Amino acid sequence: MTLDTRLGILIRLYEKLKGWIFRAPKPSYEAAHPTLNPIDIEQLTIELRLREEGERLGHQGVPNQTSTVLSGPEMAVVHRVEKQRQEYMQWGAIRLSNVNNDIHSCNLIQRINSALAAGESFESNVNAIITRKDTQLESLAQAKHQKHVQLERFRATNGLTRDAIVPSGLSKWSKRIGLLVCVLFEGVLNAKFFAQGLDDGLLGGFFYAFALAFVNVLFAFGIGRYLLPNLWHQRFEWKLMGMVGLVFIVASVGGVGLAIAHFRDTLTAGIPDAEAAALHALKESPFKLRDIMSWLLFLLSACFGLSAGYAGLSFLDRYPGYTAITEEADKASDEYEEELEDLRDELDRERDDAVAALESTLHDSQEALRGLSAAIRTKRDSGIDFLHVMQEAERALASLLMTFRTENTVARGGVPAPAYFNEIPRLQELPLPDFTVEQDKAILTQQEALVADLLKGEQGIRSRIQNAFNQKYQLVRPLKAQFPQASVGPTSETPASASGTVLGS
Repeated sequence: MTLDTRLGILIRLYEKLKGWIFRAPKPSYEAAHPTLNPIDIEQLTIELRLREEGERLGHQGVPNQTSTVLSGPEMAVVHRVEKQRQEYMQWGAIRLSNVNNDIHSCNLIQRINSALAAGESFESNVNAIITRKDTQLESLAQAKHQKHVQLERFRATNGLTRDAIVPSGLSKWSKRIGLLVCVLFEGVLNAKFFAQGLDDGLLGGFFYAFALAFVNVLFAFGIGRYLLPNLWHQRFEWKLMGMVGLVFIVASVGGVGLAIAHFRDTLTAGIPDAEAAALHALKESPFKLRDIMSWLLFLLSACFGLSAGYAGLSFLDRYPGYTAITEEADKASDEYEEELEDLRDELDRERDDAVAALESTLHDSQEALRGLSAAIRTKRDSGIDFLHVMQEAERALASLLMTFRTENTVARGGVPAPAYFNEIPRLQELPLPDFTVEQDKAILTQQEALVADLLKGEQGIRSRIQNAFNQKYQLVRPLKAQFPQASVGPTSETPASASGTVLGS
């Protein structure tokens, strides 16, 4: 190994050691995002002491005129230039990746094609929805049909031409609460009469009065609810049951009222074992009461009993079974109508989503064109900048080496310089990032044409969506129309109508 070679190796090691010790740490963000600043030739000349080293080594005759190996300072120059080129490569890779991501995000060709075919897609989606709902709708339609056939047969059999009275849930609960109020009210009024003969006073009177009032009202209500409606039945045997109920309610109201009056008589008379005495008096002389207050108590109890009986009679439609069969038909209609309404809402949402997607694509595609054009310009300009700094790196290498070699040649004092001083070493071959934009421009051209088609055909697409919606929307109408319903409309209370228009008209 020649002296020049050994000196060159030592100088390179010294430069690497000095650079590693005294080099300022590079921020992490710079390492992740290298800059594209061109090489500062003068700054690097000073940093590597090229003039001083060239003169010093020249006085020593280093490198030897026959040497073919770069000296230490020259190797340091090559190393720094190669390092800078590597940073440029990193910048190029990151820049190209980012700008390609921008271009990809602005590529809405597939989405625009979907918008152009929105009419066909909407029709396909609607067909899928109707197919999915069809089985349930058919089942509900059949159930509705059967219930209304049963209702019409019931009306024909029983000679009914009027609509049924179908009370609402609120009406039923209000009547139940009314019965409870009657029991309490009768109990409070009777308690004053009973309190006159009881040791417990008003509290004891209220206990007896409430118990008797509960029996009076509840029993009368039950007769009115389940027996008296048979008076309106078509068949004689059922009418006979209604007549029996009429006798029962008169006997019930009269018997309970007289029992209450006799019980008061025995209480006010101070007779021991008032209950047994009242029962004996009721059997022996039921209409023989002590005073006008007992008769008033009888009339009061009878009025409450008759009122409860009437409440039972009017709780539902007076014709037995008419309300129940009508409610079943109405329930079947409601379930069918609810399913139709769900189908309508789903079709509405599907149409609204399709129109919203079309509008969104129109807006986004025009924005994407502007973004795509800008991204392509950025990519092209970035490629130009990248090639420029890479070329400048090669010129910087030549300039830096020339500075060292000039100083070295002058300092050699006439000793010939090595022949390789006339050559510039070749830098490492690097796979340069591809900043070409021809394919991107083709995509831009294609997307511009598609956007133009979309803008031109917007109204046609909207019309096709609406026409498909209207056409498919009408398909559900025959499902209801195939089972026309007789009027079972409202009467004095809640309407019992199962008729209506499918999905609005």
